[in-house]
Amino acid sequence: MARPRKMTTDMMLEIVDDFFDNIADGNAAMLKCSLIAEYAVKLGHSVAAYDFRRNIQVRNRMEELKNTDGIFNSSKPMVYKNLNIAEFLSNNSNTEKLKKALIELDIYWNGIFEYANKIIARNKELEKNKKILNTNANNLIAENKTLTVKCKKLSDDKKQLMLENRYLKKMLKENLYPTLANEILRSDELYISDENTLPKQTINKMTDKNNIKSFPDSIAHDKKMISDEEEILKKMWEDCDV
Repeated sequence: MARPRKMTTDMMLEIVDDFFDNIADGNAAMLKCSLIAEYAVKLGHSVAAYDFRRNIQVRNRMEELKNTDGIFNSSKPMVYKNLNIAEFLSNNSNTEKLKKALIELDIYWNGIFEYANKIIARNKELEKNKKILNTNANNLIAENKTLTVKCKKLSDDKKQLMLENRYLKKMLKENLYPTLANEILRSDELYISDENTLPKQTINKMTDKNNIKSFPDSIAHDKKMISDEEEILKKMWEDCDV
């Protein structure tokens, strides 16, 4: 089971709007922190009602939605109904009634206009945020490709260094003994005790280039070991992904 996601203010605002439009169906009476929190939890977020209550931006947004709800008579906002002119004139037969009705209509349509402007402004802001997120995503993808290439190069360099290191250790172990080093020092007229001397024929044999393996020949076995190790690790990861 996936771990619940912690919510940022932007995520909470998005949940409030989504809840109002799709769950509350535009009914401001359902804009309660407890109900919104339950909805957020169902979507996989880690949040409680008090998280919505103590967030000033979230509370302001809820108040905005509650204020716009008064504009509409039905549960769904922005529902258009044709004006029955005959009935309208019949119900407002004198000047005072007609004036009052027209003022109410003006307030009603002005409210719709303001609500529509808020929706347009919000859509523009979301579109702007979308472009920023897309740009960030593209940058991250490009950075990931660059890092992948660098990582592969570092991995290849590491393998090469491991092989060279093993080769050098092997050469030191097989071809440079303390007694041989002492003979080299003796040739430089440095004092070395006689008990550490090495026969001349042994020195010639150990320093003969024909007795020393080349680097490719020396690391052939090591390369096979590394390949076998990589194959085993690959199979282990494939089993873990099942």
